[in-house]
Amino acid sequence: MPHSTHAGHSRLDDRERSDSDRFWRILVLTRPGPEELPESAVPALRDLGHHVVDLDLDGHRLLGPDGTTVALDRLVPLVERVLPQVIIDAGGAGFLRPADADVFRARGYVVLGLEVSSSGGVKTTLGGQTRAQVLHHEVGQGAAADQGWLQLWTEALGSLHRLQGEDVLEPILPRAKKVIVSGYYGSGNLGDELILTSIVQALHRADASVQVTVAAENRWAAERAHGLQAFTRHDHEAAAHQVRTAAAVVLGGGGLWHDYSFERSGELLSFFTGAKMSVAGYGILPMMARILGRPFHVIGMGAGPLTSQAARGSVRLLAVQASSITVRDSESAELLTSLPLAAARITTAPDVVYALDLSSPEPLEDPTEDSATLQTLAGLRATHTVVGLNLRAWDRDELDTVVEAVVDALAQLAELTPLAVVSVPFQQGPERDQQVIRTVVDRLPERVRRVELPHRPSLSELMGVYRHLDVLVSMRLHAALLAHRLGVPVVGLDYDPKVRRHFEEVDRSEFCLPLLTTGDEVLDRIHAAQRHGLPESTRAIIQGLESRARQSLDRSAEQVAAAERPDTSHLSALRATADRAAGAARPADLTAAFSGMRFTATGVQSSAELGRDRHRATAAELRICLNTDRPRPGDSVSWTGRLTVPGAGPHAVELELENEWTNSRATSVVIAELEACGIRWSQDLSLSADPVRIRLPLHAGTAEHVSFRLRAERTGFHSAGWPAATTSILRLVDATPVSTTGTRPMASAGQLQAVPAQTVDGGDSSAVR
Repeated sequence: MPHSTHAGHSRLDDRERSDSDRFWRILVLTRPGPEELPESAVPALRDLGHHVVDLDLDGHRLLGPDGTTVALDRLVPLVERVLPQVIIDAGGAGFLRPADADVFRARGYVVLGLEVSSSGGVKTTLGGQTRAQVLHHEVGQGAAADQGWLQLWTEALGSLHRLQGEDVLEPILPRAKKVIVSGYYGSGNLGDELILTSIVQALHRADASVQVTVAAENRWAAERAHGLQAFTRHDHEAAAHQVRTAAAVVLGGGGLWHDYSFERSGELLSFFTGAKMSVAGYGILPMMARILGRPFHVIGMGAGPLTSQAARGSVRLLAVQASSITVRDSESAELLTSLPLAAARITTAPDVVYALDLSSPEPLEDPTEDSATLQTLAGLRATHTVVGLNLRAWDRDELDTVVEAVVDALAQLAELTPLAVVSVPFQQGPERDQQVIRTVVDRLPERVRRVELPHRPSLSELMGVYRHLDVLVSMRLHAALLAHRLGVPVVGLDYDPKVRRHFEEVDRSEFCLPLLTTGDEVLDRIHAAQRHGLPESTRAIIQGLESRARQSLDRSAEQVAAAERPDTSHLSALRATADRAAGAARPADLTAAFSGMRFTATGVQSSAELGRDRHRATAAELRICLNTDRPRPGDSVSWTGRLTVPGAGPHAVELELENEWTNSRATSVVIAELEACGIRWSQDLSLSADPVRIRLPLHAGTAEHVSFRLRAERTGFHSAGWPAATTSILRLVDATPVSTTGTRPMASAGQLQAVPAQTVDGGDSSAVR
């Protein structure tokens, strides 16, 4: 089965798990708009402990021409990167046509269909080609839906396991632990994607429970390239949500701590203006983590240059908060210690791409089973000298000199031997690597064979291209590093100190030329590389670097994976509301209760027409809303009944009103009112989303009249959102005996007014609905 080889899917030996302890890798197919799942559906899956990737079909442009079903040829490669055990088709009538579902079942995936009705009911169709089971479940609405989705997923996945059996849904994973990895990912730079792949491999080796979420430049590109859940790094609202439910944050690797772009980002102010780039842009998420008590780790970092004092101070501010720091070269370590930072806090290790597992590479883009490019190169290798060309955009004047030198060298080489030039761009996008490479190739003699990769290659395909090269001419660090690991000699062009450092560490410094070099020098180094290849001494050095990089990265990954799961969940705030609504948050000894509650409505629809969740009374709470699309004076809804505390003596009863809506356009439209125990409390509902605490004096053993009401005081604007906006919950919180002097009524907000108390004898709580 395809999912059995996925990194992190290690098989567990514990066969005694209950269904509730079985966690799987699940892919959910969703889209925004009418077919969107309710807000708490996917978070509930994560709260249950599953490894969930929520795939937005619109964002990935995976829908076919009809806009309702998927384009299978585009979806299959992405699913093969996610490698789920279960695919949940949340497309109502189905994004997957029956034949599409059969394609995925034939590949070893289990498909579950989900359909949500307008009334909040859910139908799940479970099973394979020959076995099926249908569950009908009312998940409810509002806060109760959170618990409803938890129950639905528990039942559905338990049934799924019983239907499919052990073999189909193996391996069983540990409960998921989210780790955020933040860097220059999803930007089309292949070097950074190799860094991410290496870090993810190490995290999965350290702990199969880790589910990586990528803080990316482009979330769609990161999800397509890696099959990992991603969000846009500089969307700070998304970042705040993600870090609340993460165990740890990783920053890196790559050269992220420098001041090339510090001035453009706003310099010192960039930390306070929500910068998207430079030191602060990469620092906001780690600082959120530290504020919330989550550890953050720096892995594979390249530091420098840092000439600005404000940039140096910004890096130090971040570095002192890090739980661990690993840098990729001694120059970065020396720079950080000069900030100053204690040298003992900094570990130097080879670049994390040395630790990348090349034995069974994970795809980085669309994999091809039979690459025409590789076939072409295999044929050329027998008759031509094959030179790979990796250049990048740089300073215009310097780049013109580079282009002249490379054109001159390759044109001379073509006079001596049949020549094929292979474009190996590492940064995608207009005016990036490919454009510079084409500038060179277009100026070569026509007899030179040109090979251009038709798309961004998978890692396995890139490795295949490298193995057909005689020599690589490269500006980029990771293009050269990967080539050396694969035994390909490289002629480097030193545009940045990190490039020269790499050639020095593999004892090939004579093959790294200054950026402003000549064609004769480039040709001379190409000839030398052809004649001698990559010597055994360099291969031995590289093997040592690979070993050290992997050991260091594994230690870092173990530190990250050791973080405890946070004491929270994707549904923490919503679940707290639902628990309180069910009475779970009430103290065990709280015996105050609403009883005999009667619902009335004037000018708006009744409770029955609205649905069971918006208008509800229990012994612990009263729920109410104005069910109208435009409030008008005279519209009102109310619960009326009794408030009781058994026993004897004076008590202070505390209540809490919850409504999370504010709107300055709706001032004085809807008023909330409570009348009980000799007081009337009122507040404009639109003024604040903060809960209101109300304290009332009540003598135990009596039944006090209580009325909770919403009324429209003036005409509001037209909107279908009024029922949701005005949904309010009055909840009993506490009942405490007080002295015989009694207690004064109090409220944390709103207005209090004395009214004659109404006492109702013979309270009977059996009328509570």
